[in-house]
Amino acid sequence: KKKQMIILGVCSLSFSASGRFLLSVGVDSPYTIAVWRWEEGVNVACSIASEQRVFRALFCPNSETEFVSAGVKHLKFWSLAGNTLVEKKAVIPKTGDGKGLTKMQTMLSIAFGTGNRTYTGSMTGLVFIWIKNRLLKTVNAHLGPILSMFNSNDCLITGAKEKRSLGSQRELEPLKVWDFDMNNGKSIKINLTKTDTKIDTICVRSVCRNSQGKILVGLKTSDIIEIDGTSSNSESRPLVFGHGEGQLWALAPHPTEAMFVTGSYDRNLVVWNISTKGLIVKRDMGKEIRSVAFDGEGALIAVGCKDGQISLVTFSSEEKILNDVFKTRERSTAILCIKFSPNRQLLVASSEECCLDFFEVNVDEKKLQRVGYVTRIADAVLYIDWSTDSKYIRATTAGFHAYIFTAPAGEEVKNHEDIEKIVWNTWTSTLGDDILGIWPKDVKKDHINCAHATSSTIATGDDQGAVKLFKFPCPEEGAEYKAYYGHSDNVTNVRFLANEKYLVSLGGDDCCIFLWECIMDTKSEDED
Repeated sequence: KKKQMIILGVCSLSFSASGRFLLSVGVDSPYTIAVWRWEEGVNVACSIASEQRVFRALFCPNSETEFVSAGVKHLKFWSLAGNTLVEKKAVIPKTGDGKGLTKMQTMLSIAFGTGNRTYTGSMTGLVFIWIKNRLLKTVNAHLGPILSMFNSNDCLITGAKEKRSLGSQRELEPLKVWDFDMNNGKSIKINLTKTDTKIDTICVRSVCRNSQGKILVGLKTSDIIEIDGTSSNSESRPLVFGHGEGQLWALAPHPTEAMFVTGSYDRNLVVWNISTKGLIVKRDMGKEIRSVAFDGEGALIAVGCKDGQISLVTFSSEEKILNDVFKTRERSTAILCIKFSPNRQLLVASSEECCLDFFEVNVDEKKLQRVGYVTRIADAVLYIDWSTDSKYIRATTAGFHAYIFTAPAGEEVKNHEDIEKIVWNTWTSTLGDDILGIWPKDVKKDHINCAHATSSTIATGDDQGAVKLFKFPCPEEGAEYKAYYGHSDNVTNVRFLANEKYLVSLGGDDCCIFLWECIMDTKSEDED
């Protein structure tokens, strides 16, 4: 019944030693801490911890009743007495002149040691060591905020955000292993391979260590790395890669291989391999990425940025290299869609300024030259498809209109008979008489965010996190479909890969890439 105390969300969870109790921290103001008998769904106790944000609360080892909370200039030591939470404030002793050893700082992480010791990591890189609720000493552990700590059997691990200043060659040390007195700290190198650009910031968000000395490191960029802390060179092995914070829209399949490229507002351009389900290479483009496209041979990638810049990037799967070779900027707003023509001679880009720009592609010199544009469009163009002969494009707008233009002249084609003769190389539009059936009844117009069709199937992604499969074409309203869920919010892009055995979908806000296997139902009586 009391679950309604937490409305906006929960930022921290911790089990007691036996697992009977669950400790939660809410993100509602004022910021509450609650203890639950989770198997029964019963709230045991609840208390307002602070008027400012509380980031973490953690049960003490081998305890069912004692825990510590940390937040914005906040550190409290708690005990559960029946249905009541009793708090003790952190005590910072004073020196002989009456001043405190230090001031209370914003605390971000918690760990425990032997002898009633508690360690808290601060925003400034200091670790505060407490005996019960009394400060023992502070240690300069890192040069940035300590976001995670973990106590193993014989050591303490700290993870922080460290940033290299402009022009500095200083080694980043975001991960360290300490003895429990924190007299000696050993920096563990995080080997971020698979990238061809220098890393100026590493942000460790989570650390863990097992009894064999293996360390798991979770980064803000969604990467998970395993490090052998027992080896002299701290050998590391990447387990998972992903995009970091920022919306995820840009997706393009390789024209012939089981690969695809993605780009995000985290500025990273990433090429992925289906066979390994992992990263081939990534590059920090220095700008937020809104759209991407492979050329017909897969050797050239066009990147459309949020600020209107268009970049050409060469890609080599053998050498695992992305080289930024050319930049141009004709518009000052986001490049919403970008596409190479099938013959590789033209590139078209749409922007939020309700414009289309045509570029001639010099494949040998890796350059672009604008040779045409269209400005008389009422709304921004979201989806572009080329004809197979590279003479026409179909542009679908945010106002739910589809226009046919010649390329690169940009003259609108209105004659219905001429339009009927055009053979389209791709279908990514959400509009058309052939796909009326993808639209549910009584939904707002922007419910469907993306679509991609093969010769017999069309996939869509919508605002409810669903990826749906329809027969293609599906001209009748209320067409049958199969729905698949996994994304927590809006699906921003879907694309079948070259062999049509896989589908990739992007989540705009959850920043997730989903890889779906396309399985033919051999038991179905319907041959399609």
